Amino acid sequence: MKALLLLGFILLCFSCKQNQPEPKQYKPTATAKDLMKHAQEYKSANDSVAASATYKKVIEAFPNSEEAKAAAELLQHLPDDIKKQLAFKEKFDKIGWAAYGLTDVIKTEKATIKVKPLQRTKKWLHDRYNSWQNWYVPEKGESFVVAEVTVTSDEKAVVLPAFFLYTQTPGNDTLSMLGFSAMEYKFVRWDSHRTYLGLEPDSKNEFSYSNTVNLTIGLAANNKTLNSETVYLIAYNKPCFYRTDDNQKPAVAYKFSNCAMPPYLLTPDVITPDYAFVKKLGK
Repeated sequence: MKALLLLGFILLCFSCKQNQPEPKQYKPTATAKDLMKHAQEYKSANDSVAASATYKKVIEAFPNSEEAKAAAELLQHLPDDIKKQLAFKEKFDKIGWAAYGLTDVIKTEKATIKVKPLQRTKKWLHDRYNSWQNWYVPEKGESFVVAEVTVTSDEKAVVLPAFFLYTQTPGNDTLSMLGFSAMEYKFVRWDSHRTYLGLEPDSKNEFSYSNTVNLTIGLAANNKTLNSETVYLIAYNKPCFYRTDDNQKPAVAYKFSNCAMPPYLLTPDVITPDYAFVKKLGK
């Protein structure tokens, strides 16, 4: 009798288990943006087959989306883009970061900035007026790396990009940021002591009056590093420096805002259109 009851209980439990619904399987669905991101990754890796297949998937799965339109255009230019990337990679393997070339003109949304040659100096001159000169002297074992920049704009309120110095050790492709900070902006000259103190406006230093303003950028660096490594000036073309009228001496200055560059540039993959290789020290 006990055996029959036990057998019945087992059969009942088995029947209950068989009647239970199967748990639902939730599979993540890739969005059009996800697929476009993956396609860009394949493209950056010079994998034309995977990039092409992913662009086509976007077009098929999301035919009326903005991503599909973009994918169709990118697909059309994909062979040429991959060809250019491979050519650049070959060039980079031969000459390193110099493959980017150098430009002395930076164009932002509201201004054009002309950069003069980088110089290494023991005295960074700035904010001069009449026969008076202001300057910074570096600490022992250091020098200043400086350059004059001419900013031209039709706008009255101009925000400036940031300039950073990076060094490359011989035999190493990694670029390391000097000082781990942006170069400072200073005015080259003031019309008089009164304009320097902010007691009256200086038309040559204000975009409200002039289309062109002359500034100087500078940063202190270790002499041993400057002697042994290649120094690049790289612009980060984002709004980074804002004009302020509550400075001490001079009364007007450009102050750095939240605007960061990575401390190390390891491979060309990190370079975006916002970066521009501007100068090499001594060139």
